[in-house]
Amino acid sequence: MLPVLPAEVQDEIVDHLSGKPLALKRCALTCRQWARRAQKNLFRVVNIIDATRHDRVKRMLIAHPRLAQFVRVLRLSKRTHSENSALDEEWPDLLLAMDRVETLDIGFLNLFPALKIRAGPPTHFPRVRFLCLLGRHNLRHKDFLRLIAAFSSVEELTLSERVRVKPHRGSEIRGIDLSPMTEVRIRTLTIPAVTSGTTSCLLHYLPLQKSLRRLQLHFDASIPVRDYGDLLRTTAPALEELVVRAPHHWPLKTILQSSLPFERLRRLHLKDAGLEESKFDLGNPHWMITALTLISLWERRSQLREIVLSIPWPGSRKPQPIDFNRIRGRNQRREPPNPEPLDLIDKFPFEWVQFNLAMMKLAQENDSLVFIVNIRDPALGSWGGRSRREHSDQLSRMHAERPHALTVFIGACWATSGFGGRLVG
Repeated sequence: MLPVLPAEVQDEIVDHLSGKPLALKRCALTCRQWARRAQKNLFRVVNIIDATRHDRVKRMLIAHPRLAQFVRVLRLSKRTHSENSALDEEWPDLLLAMDRVETLDIGFLNLFPALKIRAGPPTHFPRVRFLCLLGRHNLRHKDFLRLIAAFSSVEELTLSERVRVKPHRGSEIRGIDLSPMTEVRIRTLTIPAVTSGTTSCLLHYLPLQKSLRRLQLHFDASIPVRDYGDLLRTTAPALEELVVRAPHHWPLKTILQSSLPFERLRRLHLKDAGLEESKFDLGNPHWMITALTLISLWERRSQLREIVLSIPWPGSRKPQPIDFNRIRGRNQRREPPNPEPLDLIDKFPFEWVQFNLAMMKLAQENDSLVFIVNIRDPALGSWGGRSRREHSDQLSRMHAERPHALTVFIGACWATSGFGGRLVG
């Protein structure tokens, strides 16, 4: 008889095979010890994105109900929001069957098709700690509050830019049969598109000032800065990390020049809106230089320990497929040339010297302050594209003066997953 491998070694082998379903399936067929470990890895993440996969998961749970205990991440969605699906009505039962789920991502889904969970306060999803609404959701304020009440143990709440909560009247919100929570566990809140309905519901029902430590706000031209006033005033004293995504410096200027009591703020992350553009960044992130100047004038700048600056490479363009017909002279039509934004970028290049000097000034005033610079360049690694060395050279002055205070990351894409987002590729 062959000696049995220690449990730690078996776990390490299965973790190494993560992402290789065929190898994990073979492990599951060897013996009982391997079967449980392989199944635990195989069914950790379940994606239900259409009716076919929904039916397949239901049959699996009927035939093997014990597999539901292995699911930790559940992603629910339909192909389109208008599509009628049984998943609209059955998602609460599905989540109850998978009672070990910790992360729930909801895409295109009608959360309240019939009065299934609208009839009473649903408090039966206590294990979900990460809730993310990704698809388009137009919710009444009553339904939004009932949804939040259903996930009373959530620690991280993310609302996409397509989540809309219908504004309420003061008398209506007081008439809801849900009393405000006295305790809440939400430590991280991401609101890419704040509306008055969303903020009023959150502030009425949740005591965010007691628990919230990280807040991410996304500004654009259609959202006035004042819409964030109540939320920031309530949460500022306890905030330790603030992420601001904006196309210009005005939101940050309004925040820093206000009297908001950021007594515990240690980490400030500034993201340029062009990070998430898939084709072309229409301008340079010049406002980052102004933002650093504003921070140098902020009275609470000495308490900062980390500043993260996430920017697209100025004038970067996503690699386009080559049109060989045009190269060979086929289908040529004389068209008036379109003005290229790159021409403007060549005339007004990004001021890397001022960018370095602004960081150096802040670092010299605060020895405990470190900078992280994320640079996204879609052309990275492509034919004719820039190398990582060329990106880093632009920050050589800051790196030479304060090497311990600067870390540079470079990638081809920006992923919004996770708090603040991250570079990939």
